[in-house]
Amino acid sequence: MERAESVLHHLAEGCGVRQTARLTGVSKDTVQRLQRQAGEHAKSVHEERVQDVTVHEAQFDERWSFVGKKGGPARRRR
Repeated sequence: MERAESVLHHLAEGCGVRQTARLTGVSKDTVQRLQRQAGEHAKSVHEERVQDVTVHEAQFDERWSFVGKKGGPARRRR
């Protein structure tokens, strides 16, 4: 249990799979398995608790900044 918690903590802090495996002493496959299980659990909790949400306003500035910074100017295809 402690190792699984440590793996998930490292992943949550932004460590990659290889780095997490190295830091916790488990295999990359174990890290990926725990990551997948945690993701499935988070999805089921989200689906259970977040229902009937009405969105009145949304901000897309973060998405724009990511897309806007990808490269040079976009050109239209002819």
